[in-house]
Amino acid sequence: MANQLYRLALFALVLASLVFTARAQADVARPLIVTSALSGVYGEILERLEECSAFAIDKQVISLSDAELSEASVRKADSIIAIGTRASAAVYELAPSVPVLSALITESGFEHLAARHYGSVAQALEAGVSAIYLDQPPARLYRLGMLLVPDADRVGVIATDPASASIVDNISGDTITTPELEWVTLTDLAKPIKLLGPLMQRSAFVIALPGKRAITLSAAKWILEIGSSTRTPVIAYSRKYATSGALAAVYTSPVDVADQVADVCTRTQGFASGPAAVYPPEHFSVEINAAVARVLGIPVRDPGYYRDALMRAEGRP
Repeated sequence: MANQLYRLALFALVLASLVFTARAQADVARPLIVTSALSGVYGEILERLEECSAFAIDKQVISLSDAELSEASVRKADSIIAIGTRASAAVYELAPSVPVLSALITESGFEHLAARHYGSVAQALEAGVSAIYLDQPPARLYRLGMLLVPDADRVGVIATDPASASIVDNISGDTITTPELEWVTLTDLAKPIKLLGPLMQRSAFVIALPGKRAITLSAAKWILEIGSSTRTPVIAYSRKYATSGALAAVYTSPVDVADQVADVCTRTQGFASGPAAVYPPEHFSVEINAAVARVLGIPVRDPGYYRDALMRAEGRP
């Protein structure tokens, strides 16, 4: 009889433990991933994150293409990762009290949303909002150009935003010897040939920088056409730019985005456990247009060679 009572007591204890654990798990907050969509680059990022051990946890994924973000979902999360500008805007709109990390967002995009929803970037950081910028550092594009055209004595820089003019100072302040730099700003495309023609004729290569979306697509068309007619190598900021006629590009791929999100989330002072921060893109990819290189008479190697060389130039293994 005593033995039977012992077994019943033990069973009751185990059952109570299971019930308590189930309730505790139901109450535990989960990381929330909000993405602008599930297809395209967003889907590639999510797929890569699934391969990272840091995300082999109970989490919730909400796609704005399928549903609206609710306050209830935000309240249940202990941290939020927003992938894409639209996802970041939706998250900021609800002013969550938990740490937020925005990825797949440009510097100008983050600055605009931070000013709109928090007042400034500084205030967004104080509110616990971090961001990983999509824009590759101009010095990285410059280094790639110098690897491809090592005897360059003049480099042209093409911007689509007057604020990007400070980028020349950024490149000039680099630790490597810098040839003479000349820049133009395409604030409009009324006379692109008048601006770009002389610059490209004088430059060993030109760097095309990202900027205002309203004119970057048109600017790319003119830059590639004039670059082709003057036989001037173009170093650009997107893979599509390179496949469309630029000699090469340094860009942030979906895998690069996901890998840095995983890095930021797993470091000791990650975005959820340390102060909010703005992160430049540490991961990057390189695209080389071998057909354009042949036309220009520039010998090229595998993209991985240039990526490794850029890593070494930055003192990274």
